[in-house]
Amino acid sequence: MSLDITDLISRERIVCDSEVTSKKRVIEVLSELLATGEADLTARPIFDSMIGRERLGSTGLGQGVALPHGRFSLIQ
Repeated sequence: MSLDITDLISRERIVCDSEVTSKKRVIEVLSELLATGEADLTARPIFDSMIGRERLGSTGLGQGVALPHGRFSLIQ
C-alpha cells in the first residue's frame, strides 16, 4: 500500500485549536488522526514509529512548527 500525502489530508484528519500539553501527546493525537478511516492502519504502530524517530532527534523546525515522521511496515 502506497499513500500520497494528499491522501492523508482530509477534513477528518484536521484539528484546530487542540489543547495538547506535550510533544508526546501531539504525536498520539497525530497518530490517531492518521489512522482515521484506514481499515489496515492503527494508531499504535504509527505512534511507535514517530516517537522512535523523535528519540533520534527532534523533528521540530522552530517557531512551533514540526514535521513528525517515521517509517513502519503495514505487514504485521
